[in-house]
Amino acid sequence: MDEREQEIRKLVYEVLEIPEVEDINETEELQKLGLDSLNCIELIVRLETAFHMEVPDDRLGLEYVDTMEHICELVEDCL
Repeated sequence: MDEREQEIRKLVYEVLEIPEVEDINETEELQKLGLDSLNCIELIVRLETAFHMEVPDDRLGLEYVDTMEHICELVEDCL
């Protein structure tokens, strides 16, 4: 796991308010852990701030941050 992925995981844990000791699989559906449309936007804002990037309006949907894998892809695409 690289530094960027570690930071992404940290933000996900904070937004979902789950302990960092809980392992999240790359393809695990984050909605099962409490991700909803409101904290989805919070997560995107935190990602934008942490990585000094801007997520395009057409990629603000829950489907772009529903797994760790998708979040990493989103960040990579927006950098």
